[in-house]
Amino acid sequence: MIDRKIPPIFKSIEEVKVLQAQELVLSNGVEVGYINAGTEKVLKLEIIMNAGVVDASHPAIAFAAADLIDKGTDSMSANQVATAFDTLGAYVNTEVNFDRTSLSVFCLSRNVEQVLELLLNVLLNAKFPQKELDNYINNQKQKMKVNLERVSYVAKKRFPALIFGSAHPYASTVELVDYDSLRLVDIVEFYTQKLLSKGMRVQASGDVNEQVLKLISNAFSPIELVPNSMVSFPKMVEMRARKQYIEKPNAVQSAIRIGKSLFNRTHTDYVKMQMVSTILGGYFGSRLMANIREDKGYTYGIGSAIVPLKHTGYFFLTTEVGKEVKDAALAEIYKEIKLLQEELITDQELKLVKNYVLGSFLKSVDGPFAQMDKYQLIKDSELNYDYFERYLQTVKNLTKEEVKELANKYLQIDSLSELVVG
Repeated sequence: MIDRKIPPIFKSIEEVKVLQAQELVLSNGVEVGYINAGTEKVLKLEIIMNAGVVDASHPAIAFAAADLIDKGTDSMSANQVATAFDTLGAYVNTEVNFDRTSLSVFCLSRNVEQVLELLLNVLLNAKFPQKELDNYINNQKQKMKVNLERVSYVAKKRFPALIFGSAHPYASTVELVDYDSLRLVDIVEFYTQKLLSKGMRVQASGDVNEQVLKLISNAFSPIELVPNSMVSFPKMVEMRARKQYIEKPNAVQSAIRIGKSLFNRTHTDYVKMQMVSTILGGYFGSRLMANIREDKGYTYGIGSAIVPLKHTGYFFLTTEVGKEVKDAALAEIYKEIKLLQEELITDQELKLVKNYVLGSFLKSVDGPFAQMDKYQLIKDSELNYDYFERYLQTVKNLTKEEVKELANKYLQIDSLSELVVG
């Protein structure tokens, strides 16, 4: 019988196994990545299209296209499409970010043939009914009107322009008035000229046997990809740090965002800076949480992170505090950054953060769907599977001297932009 008074033996994480996806290229150039793993008779199919917000003439077009792509085809209404997926026990999801759009479905293995047929019909024969667009516009306008009253939403919306510049693609955003000029013809053009022409990748994970691979090959091989010239991406220009205050007289809280443009996973210091960010505000026991939440009681939550994008990345920290303690909270935030720059982290704290990061990584590869997320990460970042071994070794070998050096190199106070809304 287990003695509950004795804690389990602590073991350091020495190795994390990341399953490598198998790959094949169909006759038309479509790449298929797959992982056959897991014990359940379920699988996840994903279609990754190499077009996102930055490829649209306006971001509202990309978001609308992603939302409406499964709202009807040449032969089926939106309700019929939804009912067909439900009948097959399948769940469909669409996502769009700056650089790509994805259409994914979770389904039972025994229904994969019918699901694939339906999925291809949705992908290739999307109708974009005007009625569905009208409903989408009305819903989005109502949501945005509500969200614009929230200081955190406004801060998140305005912050990219502060660190990238308002004209940069990564600072593009949707305004309320943009929905009034959203036209069906522009959505269809983005769908045909971008989503279906800039290339795509198919990902399958779970119960992916030979029969499933054959069905995927038969389904996607006939697709004729239209050649599309690559769109040049503007060269990143480092922005001068700026401060901006957006007043909302009726707000009881102030939303704070501080950060700067940085780099993505391809940079040699990315993993190390991710560790620095974790120490500062990347987990519940972080320095910012200990100070701003636990000690001062200024906020319920505060955090920091590095966001990797295709062409660059950025560092940011965010919180919401009472308006009356806004200045005090800002002072404490900068104080914590300076402490990282002036004092060496203790061995105990560094060990704690390393264990947290390694444990989080171990959790992130639990199951075939999570393993496929790692494949998607390296494909989107143009890396290979060696990245994960380098990641783990970098975390394990990081020194307290490096933490201090990196904080001084990348988090100088005068290089950080600051946005306060409230």
